[in-house]
Amino acid sequence: MYQGDDGALQKAVALVLQNREDFVAILFYASWCPFSKIFWTDFQKLSSFFPTIAHFSFEESNIKPRVLSRYGVRAFPTIFLLNSTVRVRYHGSRAMNSLAVFYKDVTGLNPVSLDATSLERMEDTVTIIDHDKKTEKEDSLLSWARSPDRLLHQDTCLALASSFVLLRLLHFLLPKINACMKQAWRTRLYELNRLFPSLS
Repeated sequence: MYQGDDGALQKAVALVLQNREDFVAILFYASWCPFSKIFWTDFQKLSSFFPTIAHFSFEESNIKPRVLSRYGVRAFPTIFLLNSTVRVRYHGSRAMNSLAVFYKDVTGLNPVSLDATSLERMEDTVTIIDHDKKTEKEDSLLSWARSPDRLLHQDTCLALASSFVLLRLLHFLLPKINACMKQAWRTRLYELNRLFPSLS
């Protein structure tokens, strides 16, 4: 398992893009968060259960806020499984068996220290009501390749900045449009008064 900063995150993404790794697991955590401390130890266990998956963990203070925003990290801990075509975020419980089932569902790999019988029992104990709602799949790892709807939904700062720019544009253009409308109305009234002088 690797820990690091923005450079290590770029290394993880490079592994995925170069297809050196089928899947990469990324954990964003905060040292001040008690749930993150528990989740971080479970993440270490997952790296031993799934040794073929490269595991990277990033502490919140070592990552720039814009990077966290790009990945849609709004709370800690947040875990992703990535490959060259998909990024899947985990939204289930923090139980180890639920995490192992999530890994198996996304990657198709079984944990090395569990046999098939115990894995089936583990799947029976974890009730996943709607798998599509709990995992958020993206079409591409690259932010510029995502659809605008998904980009605005996931990047709150971008959505707020875009709405601010549109409101400023409206604030700038509305008085000019109003002045043009008044001028057009005055011109029409002048022409009507000239054609029908008895109306005035």
